[in-house]
Amino acid sequence: MGVMIYIAIKLMKRVGDTLDKHAPSEEAPPTDHWAERQRLEISVIANVSVGREPTDIPIDKDPENSRFRELKDAIDTGEMDSDLHGDCANFLSTVTLDEFTMYVAATNKPYWIEVLHRWQAAQPLSHQQGEKLKRRIPLLEFLEIAKMHGWDVMEADGYEGFDLIHGITEAAGLGDLVILGKKINQHMPSLTLTARLQEIPSEFWRTHAINTPSCLSMTGAGMVIGLQKDNAHVQTECDQGIRQESQEYADLYLKSEGLIDWLENDAKLYRGHTEKAYGN
Repeated sequence: MGVMIYIAIKLMKRVGDTLDKHAPSEEAPPTDHWAERQRLEISVIANVSVGREPTDIPIDKDPENSRFRELKDAIDTGEMDSDLHGDCANFLSTVTLDEFTMYVAATNKPYWIEVLHRWQAAQPLSHQQGEKLKRRIPLLEFLEIAKMHGWDVMEADGYEGFDLIHGITEAAGLGDLVILGKKINQHMPSLTLTARLQEIPSEFWRTHAINTPSCLSMTGAGMVIGLQKDNAHVQTECDQGIRQESQEYADLYLKSEGLIDWLENDAKLYRGHTEKAYGN
């Protein structure tokens, strides 16, 4: 009998040791597994925004209930597109990352911005984007990819968007990045779209820059509300403070070689420059 008890105690200790080894450390940061998806239920978004577990139920107390109803109202009024599970928005209604991004840009509320940043940070580079990166990519699409790598290019004051666009310009002048574009037809601008895409010499970027308003959509008060919709209108401008009769380019693309490596490393050197220069 004593032997049996001894064996039982040893087995219990072994099981306990195994569980301890697999138990998560209290100091380990939380893993945002929910954020790896491209589409989320609005109940998950509401829970995450207040620090609850994504699947916690019920949602019948504030602040999570208020957050949920805010998303539900946005869907019911057409402010945010959704995949409904019923006649109207409910807990199972889902939104995509792109749809939520546009909603956050329009509302600019801190608690939604925080959720968006976590959602974007966990996103892997999609296969489709990877295919495009094999050769060249439209500048506006690259700004979308930068959002997935933690760049808040659509923050209301535009600081990070300005930083990144300035960084791209400077990297092109140094020869670290290659930008392609179409020469603008000064006499018949409509013919620019049919012009040939060509590499813009690095020397060009020593006196010119990417025109920021052609990339970021802004209000009259200078608040960023999103990206421009047509890459064909993204263009260059002289940055010397005086008007020069020089050749300009539109419909800008980036050569993909080394692009993501630059974004994850050298691009960080430009973060915060605009805020230091113009911020409070």
